[in-house]
Amino acid sequence: MKYTTKLLKVTTALTLSATLFTGVLQAPAHAKAASVSTIENIDESNQYIIQVKENVDVTKIIAKYGGKVQEELPFINGYIVLIPASKEEALKKESGLLKLTKNAKAESQGVQIGQDNLFGKKSVKANTHRSIINGMNIKETGKGVTVAVLDSGMNTPSTEKITTKHDVSINPESTTTFDYFGHGTHVAGIIKGNDTELGVAPASNIINVKLGNDQGGLSEVDLLLGLQWVFDNKDTYNIKVVNLSVSSTQEQSYLNSPISAAVEQLWHNGVTVVTAAGNSLTDTSNVNYPPANDPFIITVGALDGADKIFPSVTKVTEWSKNGKTPEGHQKPEIHAPGVDITSYVPEEALLQQKFPNSVTDKKYMTMSGTSMAAPVVTGAIALMLEANPNLTPDEIKYILKDSAADTLTQHGKTVDVKKAIGLVKNVKYMNDLKLDNYNKFEKSEYINTADNSLDYQKLAWRVHDLEWLKLAWRSVDWAKLAWRSYWEEIGTK
Repeated sequence: MKYTTKLLKVTTALTLSATLFTGVLQAPAHAKAASVSTIENIDESNQYIIQVKENVDVTKIIAKYGGKVQEELPFINGYIVLIPASKEEALKKESGLLKLTKNAKAESQGVQIGQDNLFGKKSVKANTHRSIINGMNIKETGKGVTVAVLDSGMNTPSTEKITTKHDVSINPESTTTFDYFGHGTHVAGIIKGNDTELGVAPASNIINVKLGNDQGGLSEVDLLLGLQWVFDNKDTYNIKVVNLSVSSTQEQSYLNSPISAAVEQLWHNGVTVVTAAGNSLTDTSNVNYPPANDPFIITVGALDGADKIFPSVTKVTEWSKNGKTPEGHQKPEIHAPGVDITSYVPEEALLQQKFPNSVTDKKYMTMSGTSMAAPVVTGAIALMLEANPNLTPDEIKYILKDSAADTLTQHGKTVDVKKAIGLVKNVKYMNDLKLDNYNKFEKSEYINTADNSLDYQKLAWRVHDLEWLKLAWRSVDWAKLAWRSYWEEIGTK
């Protein structure tokens, strides 16, 4: 199945169209697939990611081994290919090949997170996260600021709560940009929702980049293709912020992660990247998972702010990941409310079907996780950018931390968006802000320090499963999963 960035639904900033379209819109240039008359024992389980030397004809090489090219990844000079498993060792010896890695398949994994802090009891109470971050009595609404949400899609035909500026689907198994899983709509509602005291930046523009299939499954390839799409289209849609409530399940240094290289590329090119810290804390060394461990970007942990309105009485949850990476970088940099957040979930979504006791009026669901905390910060950044559109990613990160409010937890400071907005409007403060030596870390091994371009000769692929951070699962195959056995391992309130 060919990976092709698909335009499946188009919306304007003000009017949501129910008409579906299929085609290609500003997708990366694709390598021409090999013409192979017979392909030996080849299917999606034989998917690989390769890199070749400059001026090498990748189509010719793959055809030589009975395979085909699925997609080009120009962002990191790579290709997704299918080859018979029996030809893997021979292909590795090909003189024109630089790297070859087999794409990891998704698998289900039952997990225990916190004290059943995944799903709340259904509630009609207003959220308090905007109060905790001091975002209630401000005039900014995020107007004019475009945020890309890379997640499981948004809306369904019966529940179109999020007005999007543009919709795109990445995974070839996805049939639509709609969200039949539920996670992406919930996340987007925290940024843009306009009721239940929900959206932090209700007038912001949302780009829906659906990463996975219709059941929420995805791999690192999907995330990389999504990041590639954002990079290619950031100027077209004026994308200023990216929200990533997903993470690799493979522990590895940010220095040799292709995902880290990709988010650093966006950061160094003017796009602020916000990601969730993760939920399955075991100890303070359990934070070394891309992209959350990358020191350049903004990683967000979760506060327990349920039924509270002041940050001083909140604390970091027991399950929110926090600590130092092996390179000595403290993560996360900032926290936000992430417990019992009520947001939109489509009526047809798998999450709503499985957890009806967490659903109100067939359109709201109460969830907890760093996946919910990250979009609170993303929304706050949209407000800051409305107040001062010239902010750089480094300035945004610095000011968020400089204006942060204390909580009951050490290293648990949270956003004070009103104070942050005041600072970005303060001409003297901004003029005195000298960040020449701020946020300067060793870059990914695959980025040339001279021009921030990727060093394609060094890039070593490591393609692993991803997990939606609200549940910290590994890309569940919902069609095959025995619901009872899996969900009993997680538990609910």
